[in-house]
Amino acid sequence: MNKPGTIITVLTMGLIMLALTAIGQENYEIRSVAEAAATEDGTWVTVQGNITEKLRDNYFLLIDETGQIELKIRGDEWGQYSYDPTRKAQVYGKIITEDGVAKIEAKKVMYLD
Repeated sequence: MNKPGTIITVLTMGLIMLALTAIGQENYEIRSVAEAAATEDGTWVTVQGNITEKLRDNYFLLIDETGQIELKIRGDEWGQYSYDPTRKAQVYGKIITEDGVAKIEAKKVMYLD
C-alpha cells in the first residue's frame, strides 16, 4: 500500500530532476564566435560581440575578433533592448544549422555597455 508521503516525495524528486535538467541546458560560459560556430547543432552557447547589421527579418550578423555568425532573433528575445550596432552585445541561444550554416537562435539578448 502506498503512503501519501511516499507519493509526494516521489513527485517532489521528479520535479527537482526536471528543474535540474532545464538548468543544465543553460551554458553561460562565453565562447568566441569561431568556437560557437564549430559546436554541434542544438548546443546552448553564450557569445559576445557587436550585432553589426540586420540581414533580413529576424536575422542579424554578430561579429567578434574571431569571426561572424548569423543570429535569429525574434522580438521577445530583445527584452527591453532594440537593435543598436554601436553597442557590445551578449547573446545566449542554441546553435541551429540552416542551409548547412551554423547560426544562433537567440533566447536572450542584452547589451553590456
